[in-house]
Amino acid sequence: MKNVGRRIVDGRLFLSVAGVWSMMGYASAQSTVPLRITPMEPGCYLLDWQAQEQKTHMLEGSRDLVTWKGISRVVEGSGNARSLLFEGSESTYFFRLREGAIRPGFNAVELPPNDDYSSNARLLPFVVNFLGTDYGACYVNNNGNITFGDNLSVFTPEDLRTINAQILAPFWADVDTRAEGSGVIHFSKSHDAAGFVQEYVDGHRAFGATYSEVGHFDLHPDKLNSFQIVIIEREDTGARNFDVEFNYNRIEWEAGDVDGEDGYGGLSARAGIAGRGPKPANQKFAMEVEGSGVPGAFLDKIRSSGAENTGSGLVHRTWNSDVPGRLRFEFRNGALFGAMRVNAGADVTLPYGASGSIQLQGEVFLAGVGGYTALWTQTGGATAQIANAASLTPNVTLPEAGSYVFRLTTTTKTKPRFSSYDEIIVTLEDEILTVHAGSPIELEGNAPYTVTLAGSAGFTGGGQLTLAWSQSGGETAQVSNPAILNPQVTLPGPGAYEFTLTATTDGSPPRVGSSTVTVTHSAP
Repeated sequence: MKNVGRRIVDGRLFLSVAGVWSMMGYASAQSTVPLRITPMEPGCYLLDWQAQEQKTHMLEGSRDLVTWKGISRVVEGSGNARSLLFEGSESTYFFRLREGAIRPGFNAVELPPNDDYSSNARLLPFVVNFLGTDYGACYVNNNGNITFGDNLSVFTPEDLRTINAQILAPFWADVDTRAEGSGVIHFSKSHDAAGFVQEYVDGHRAFGATYSEVGHFDLHPDKLNSFQIVIIEREDTGARNFDVEFNYNRIEWEAGDVDGEDGYGGLSARAGIAGRGPKPANQKFAMEVEGSGVPGAFLDKIRSSGAENTGSGLVHRTWNSDVPGRLRFEFRNGALFGAMRVNAGADVTLPYGASGSIQLQGEVFLAGVGGYTALWTQTGGATAQIANAASLTPNVTLPEAGSYVFRLTTTTKTKPRFSSYDEIIVTLEDEILTVHAGSPIELEGNAPYTVTLAGSAGFTGGGQLTLAWSQSGGETAQVSNPAILNPQVTLPGPGAYEFTLTATTDGSPPRVGSSTVTVTHSAP
């Protein structure tokens, strides 16, 4: 190429094309792989690199060293020479090869292009204890999550503290891989004829799913996301223990068209882990990555300025890792390390006549956390009054008889914030009216055909009961005194008879209860 000059300044390569000096390329501080730039003609450059280490990289370009945009799909460091021809109209353009968090592999099986579909149950090469329940299989769901027990097609991300699913969600949002230009989801192969196909992370067996360059609903490939979830066996720390990695290389959109506009805003993506423990406790646990449901929080760029979102962008986050874009969570003995267990107490029944006031007895069992906040809320029943809802043991006043559900939620103060909750049912018994006409009676013999009915009735509310026996079946019989519990009845002859006892309270409004007894008389 004619009239090309080169200049090195601060370790960066500047190129001059037709007399115009342009800084054209350098390797990011996050990568040790050299990036070579060869000018071909004005605005056209050949980029070459050779990544020896088995890591993923992102090839990105920028006009101003502030706003960077991916200019190729994820690049795996296979050791092979790679190249890309870049054509653009800008006289000045910068390039970098950024190491990403996504691990190579975990791509033996493809989930075909779809919207809201899931894989069938995929066997894991090991068993995991997730919140007290053992699982040997999982479902890979198109909308950015893996679930245990059942698949999940829901595309609008829900608050993980309330969802009824056993879920690991690196990026729950409305993924759509049908459009040309969108990648698809790949995941580990469960097994072959010889047994499990093993993939490893740091010497530990692993199962993963990779969402590489996926678009959003409805058929939009103009913005693409690349993220991954990896489940890693950790039997070295105890039976059925495991780690979970959320890995992020690129997050350009946060919502589909139903939940947002142009890939942004609205009901934006959520990331985290949630589920319930086994019965009878059935305790709920949830952890959401900070920024879940907050428009713009997870994106690579700040929308208003185009600058790198280093404050909250997922590609810049770390947790239990020194790799930007990698969040690693440890499950030990079924529980997420760093989380907590919360107990709202045993269900309570208050007898009729009680004051309707009770002190709740919540407990928190910490597991390596640095403090927490507590909050009681009501999720069922008529509106009750909770005094000092931020206390573990608040006083509650119930307005009337009935059942009430109260939820104790605790959240760690350290990031990422873990939330756990448990619920308690408090029942204030109402006035109870009981009516029983007695057990069936069988008679045999000659006249007189008489029998004494054995009725009973009671009312916890006190006051007077009005009683009334009536005949509801058979030939007409004579009841000696229908207003008492145990009247005598004279039957006209053999046959089947039915008598009903009705009791009515003297309150306002009155309460009515009834019961029926059968009397059968057989001829001798």
